Amino acid sequence: MNNKRLKAIADITEKLGVLLNELETLQSDEQDSYDNMPEHFQESEMGERSSAASAALEEAVGSLEDAIGNLESTIGVLEQIE
Repeated sequence: MNNKRLKAIADITEKLGVLLNELETLQSDEQDSYDNMPEHFQESEMGERSSAASAALEEAVGSLEDAIGNLESTIGVLEQIE
C-alpha cells in the first residue's frame, strides 16, 4: 500500500475517534436522562424509549470502537510491509 492510502486510513481513523467521543457523550447524556427520571417515568413508554435509545447508542459505540480497532490493526500491518 502506498503512503497516500495509508495516510488516508490514518485520517479516517482519527476522524472516527472524534465521532466516537461525540457518540459516547450522547449515549452518556441519554443514560443520565433516563437515570434521573422518576421511577414511574422510567416504567412509562417514554422511559422505555429512552432506555432503548441508550442501549442502541451503547451498541453503536461498541461497533465504532471495533471499526477503529480494525483500522488501527490495518495500519500496523501495512506499516510493517512498508
